[in-house]
Amino acid sequence: MSEPFAKSVSYDMSDGSIVTVPLAGDGGETPPVAGHAPSVPDNIAAMLETDPAFDDQFTATDWGGKWAPTWFTGNNFNGMPLDPNNYEMVPGGGIKLNVSNGGRTGFFMVTNPNNGDCRGFEFRYGYDEIDAVIPNNAAWPSCWNNGQVWPDGGEHDVVEVIYSANEFSMNYHDKGANGQPRSQNSGPIAGNWIGQRVKYGGLRLPDGTAQGFWNGQKVGPTYQVNDRGAPHYLLQTIGDKDRGGAGGMIVYRRTVWLVKAAVIAEMRELEPEVTNYYDEDF
Repeated sequence: MSEPFAKSVSYDMSDGSIVTVPLAGDGGETPPVAGHAPSVPDNIAAMLETDPAFDDQFTATDWGGKWAPTWFTGNNFNGMPLDPNNYEMVPGGGIKLNVSNGGRTGFFMVTNPNNGDCRGFEFRYGYDEIDAVIPNNAAWPSCWNNGQVWPDGGEHDVVEVIYSANEFSMNYHDKGANGQPRSQNSGPIAGNWIGQRVKYGGLRLPDGTAQGFWNGQKVGPTYQVNDRGAPHYLLQTIGDKDRGGAGGMIVYRRTVWLVKAAVIAEMRELEPEVTNYYDEDF
């Protein structure tokens, strides 16, 4: 039996202050909810396990042991300060990600088990779905999953707003054939997404592909990826140290369904030349 997760974690802020953040819950994991189905076409759903491997509705007792409000126990990401207090729990379930300093101080949530302050969660092949609302003029809001080593392990930006408040995208980053980092970008995805409650989803398969489904409809291209099926942890983040912007992205639920073992075996048998299998450490 695992030891309980800490009731609070302290962080040294950039101004020299120390912030102690209470972490709700007793450290126990809330079991995934059976019967919760992914918003994907039937042929995709048939590849996935019926019950989710990860399911968080962000209730008051639910998120402490799975997530950490840090980047490797720190409060800085690529030069952007992170404030672990930049969030609100939504009554009835959900979490609101806020910003401060005009959007130049952000907020991160990660399930990286190597982060140092949460038990976390990782998956290889599966469907990652985010039930969320992204407001107008938000400061680089993103829900993504990421490998331990970048870019070798891959990064799937299931939804990311990086151009303007009117341009939502779904992107994949990995290592190109030349050994250098590669970005595969969808460009703006047509639709009325601002302020709407949307189910954003990203699928990774053992045939070396990744794709996205928003509200059950395929968006963007099918990416050929070079990540060897490395384990990915979950992130939901907001903040832009250069441009700033608004906070207020609400995530009501985050769920991951794994690809069935039989489907993985079949894909490997049909695609023996694919080297996207995670058989060794990077």
